[in-house]
Amino acid sequence: MIFLNPFFWMAMLAILPIYYKVKSINTKNVILVLFSIIWYVRYAEWSALYLLATIVTTWIYGYLYEKYQDSKSAHVFAWFIGIGVNLGILLVLKYNGLILAKGLNFWVPMGLSFYTFQALGYCIDIRNGNCEREKNIWNHILFLCFIPQMVTGPISRKNQLGGEFLKEKSFDYERVIASLYRMTWGFFKKIVVANNLAVLVSAIYSDYENVSGALLTINAMLFVVQLYCDFAGCMDIAIGAAGLFGIEVVENFNKPFTAKNVSELWRRWHITLGTWVKDYVFYPILLWMNRKTSKKFVEKIGKKSFKKLSTYIALVILWSIVGLWHGADLKYWIGNGMLYACTIILGEILTPVFIKIIAILKINTESKPYEYFQRTRTFLIFCIGNMFLNLDSTTTTVKVLGRMVTNFATNISNHAFFSSLLGNEKLKVLIGIMCMVVFLVISAFDVKLGEKLRKRNMAVRWLNYAVVIIIIFASFILQNGGYGDSINFIYMQF
Repeated sequence: MIFLNPFFWMAMLAILPIYYKVKSINTKNVILVLFSIIWYVRYAEWSALYLLATIVTTWIYGYLYEKYQDSKSAHVFAWFIGIGVNLGILLVLKYNGLILAKGLNFWVPMGLSFYTFQALGYCIDIRNGNCEREKNIWNHILFLCFIPQMVTGPISRKNQLGGEFLKEKSFDYERVIASLYRMTWGFFKKIVVANNLAVLVSAIYSDYENVSGALLTINAMLFVVQLYCDFAGCMDIAIGAAGLFGIEVVENFNKPFTAKNVSELWRRWHITLGTWVKDYVFYPILLWMNRKTSKKFVEKIGKKSFKKLSTYIALVILWSIVGLWHGADLKYWIGNGMLYACTIILGEILTPVFIKIIAILKINTESKPYEYFQRTRTFLIFCIGNMFLNLDSTTTTVKVLGRMVTNFATNISNHAFFSSLLGNEKLKVLIGIMCMVVFLVISAFDVKLGEKLRKRNMAVRWLNYAVVIIIIFASFILQNGGYGDSINFIYMQF
């Protein structure tokens, strides 16, 4: 993967002095475009043509909307070019198996879902008057192929990321140091915690029929930690890499495991995907239903009931898109979509019942124990959802869930899966668990390591940095011999 290829970082360090040496903003952006395209083509090869198609069609879309502001036919044609073509590419490449009995085996390019959603958002924002089209071709290309964020997100908006490309940029030592720290923390999450935990998680699931339900429950929790460190680590690296060039990329995580309910969780996890479907799917559906539904029907069921019904329908569509965004398989639709839709809708319907139960039991909803109960409940629901993400099929997931319930204490002392690991795999597991504990303690107590270390004297500060860097490099070499192309981020497959 690009972020784990040492030559990528060597190339980036090589162009940074040139980037800051030139004065022209446009020249800086041209440098970033060339750097991004070279590295994207290096991995995507001929499938980079799909990205080229997205760049060209969205450029034409913006031109037509601006040039023919009062022409409906031009706007329809522009809509077909900008929205239709890019949505068509996404559906054909990624979802043809849902329509055809035998899915076509296309080579899906890196970052397809991410840059396509970003391109669609750009087109919709132009149509709704929320942003102006980009007139500078280099800035337009850069918006869609800025390499630190195009492959695994975050999904940016034109007004935010596009605006960053227009700002004056000069070398800022403090920003560069903060970016390097952010990247180091991201590498620690990904390489040291996520990759090493993956060995244990895979070993347990590969032998799930012979391990206890209790261990499978713990494993489901371990995978969520692995997934978070993998994805959030990737975001740290992306945001840090962009920061080296003086470009601020939006955050994609905000302490998701402090969420008290599913809705809040998804406002904190993969934030840009959540806001995208909310702004471009959920609200437009509600607006359309309010406009198109007959007054007779609304009066018949009542305005309050209609509002709830339309919200529930919009939620089902929204979560279907979120689920299928992860992949063209029933397991994604269930685990990453419908599970959360049903949880939110049932929670809404049963709220009066919950209020009565809380009153009868005299539960203090403002107390810390109740808050921790809410967080734990939300985390466990999230663990169940991500079992569908991790296991190979819906059938396997159901079997594992069944064993977690019916065989909770069976074979509780059976650790045969562990003895099957090779010597270096056992070492990876040990490193992963130890570093996971460190990571969880730091996260739970919200320890600001960067700020604390920078207040210490230089010797102590650099000793700590050296220890962390050595652990990262040792894990990296132990995992793949130091060749980063053999390791991918989990969210790259989406």
